[in-house]
Amino acid sequence: MVDQKEDLLTGRTWNGRPCFVIGGGPSLRAFDFNRLNGSLTIGTNRSFEFYSSTILLAIDARFFRWVYQGKYGPEAIRKLDDYEGTKVGIRISQPHLPGVHEIKALGVSGPIVPIEEGIYHGNNSGYSAVALALALGADPVYVLGIDLRYDGQQTHFHSGHSERTPERMLLIKCLPSFIDLSKKMEGSRVKIVNPEYPARSFSHLSHMTEFETIPFPEVIE
Repeated sequence: MVDQKEDLLTGRTWNGRPCFVIGGGPSLRAFDFNRLNGSLTIGTNRSFEFYSSTILLAIDARFFRWVYQGKYGPEAIRKLDDYEGTKVGIRISQPHLPGVHEIKALGVSGPIVPIEEGIYHGNNSGYSAVALALALGADPVYVLGIDLRYDGQQTHFHSGHSERTPERMLLIKCLPSFIDLSKKMEGSRVKIVNPEYPARSFSHLSHMTEFETIPFPEVIE
């Protein structure tokens, strides 16, 4: 019998099914994550504190250690202990903690290949999560909260990030891989979702304008 967590990473569970990727951008500040119940989901980094996604992914091997060192508070430790999904790390250099399924990093940007070969990480967990969903065969891949844009001083939908990466660095380091992906055949399966529709236009929320954008209500109709 194939272990359930391993089976999640073979594609049998995902092939041809829709998936939601959950980023950390400020566009998710008022989002009701319960609307994702029953869907395949890949959450990134601290998303586990707000929603128990099917897969929780981080590329920085220090992230899970930071949680258990108390960087995000005792409640984050409890929620990570209670998390029952599959923890996934992209192995760039340092190993992740035991219990984290590691996927080989192939570089910053490149083609979508079978998951057994690895994925290109795009210099950020959001891109890695999208690439993972595509490699697993998800279709379409709905992207929530990968904004690459700040809202004034608000960098994330949650608090607790003391290190503020300048927005221009996000555009230099992260956006090019998404632009490259939008030109690939697999990019047509990626849909960027505006969770604040109709209150705010998508152009005010995100720099991710290379893909088709849709309001969240259209996803669930």
